[in-house]
Amino acid sequence: MKFIKSHGGLVPFGPDAEQWLAATKLGQVVESTFTRPRNYLFHKKYFGLLNYAFDQWDIPDNDAAKDFDKFRSDLCILAGYYEMVVQVDGSVVPKAKSISFANMKEEEFQRLYSKTVDILLEKILDTHTEEDIQRIMTQMLGFL
Repeated sequence: MKFIKSHGGLVPFGPDAEQWLAATKLGQVVESTFTRPRNYLFHKKYFGLLNYAFDQWDIPDNDAAKDFDKFRSDLCILAGYYEMVVQVDGSVVPKAKSISFANMKEEEFQRLYSKTVDILLEKILDTHTEEDIQRIMTQMLGFL
């Protein structure tokens, strides 16, 4: 259930929360664990960054196909967001961690974004500055 903080306290957000609160008796003690959901617009900004960098990425072998999912996964690994997994042949390889809303908190996602920018500036967008990237993302997502 979701609630919104207001000057009067927590206010139910959505029908489920409204029904739950209506069924709770006045003065009844309840327990809950609260979390702040990740910023959806920041998530869109991250994928905007990845899409922009993917489009800018030149690969030396013109016959090789560019794969966005592999690109995203490789960037997560380079940024340090991976776990080691064993393959069928016994080798151990890095596997990118999930960046889903359920698996990564906002603060960790912000660190991933920052590290991704650093990697892209070094490896793909080497003619850009961090300010260029921020300006491009702002224009791309209409944050002006």
